[in-house]
Amino acid sequence: MKNNQKRDKLFVNQINTPNEVKKASREPKGYADSEPFCIMANQRHAVGSKIMNRDGTETVCTEKGWQKESHRESEKK
Repeated sequence: MKNNQKRDKLFVNQINTPNEVKKASREPKGYADSEPFCIMANQRHAVGSKIMNRDGTETVCTEKGWQKESHRESEKK
């Protein structure tokens, strides 16, 4: 496991299950000692990171933690 430090850079990521992480931002959004973040698969992810679930829903990192959102095609109409 990576030795995480408080000065770790936080990036907005897109996570596909199972634990396939792709950076959605090239520039860091901040540092772990001063910005809120969420933890998934032993990694820190900046607010705005998304988990794409197999059932078509997304789980988004917010300042309050991971929050599930529904974005199915049938619900958009």
